[in-house]
Amino acid sequence: MHFREAYFAPTFSKFAGKTVGGVQLHVHDRAAYDPVRTGIALLVTAKKVWSGFRWRSDNWIDKLTGSARVRTAIDAGAGTDEVVAEWQEELRAFRRVRTEYLLYK
Repeated sequence: MHFREAYFAPTFSKFAGKTVGGVQLHVHDRAAYDPVRTGIALLVTAKKVWSGFRWRSDNWIDKLTGSARVRTAIDAGAGTDEVVAEWQEELRAFRRVRTEYLLYK
C-alpha cells in the first residue's frame, strides 16, 4: 500500500467549506493489508512527529480499541510492532475458537 496526500472541502461538519488535509490510502494487495496495524502505525507516527497530537479528552480511543492498552503503550513510546504484538496471543486464541463456528472453512 501507499499513502497519498489529499485535500478537500467538507460540505458539513465543523470544517464545512474549509479546505482540510488528509491522507488517502491505496491498497495494492488486499490479502496482505492489515487495516488495524495501519491504524496503529498512523497513531504511533502522529504521536511521534506532530507536536500538537493529543488524545481526545473522553479517551474515545479506549472505547474503540476495547481498553486503555493501545493509548498507554503509545504514550509510553511503544512502536507499531510492540503495540500490535500485545494482542497477538489473544488473536490466535480467538481464531482457534472461531473455526468451529465458521460456515465456510
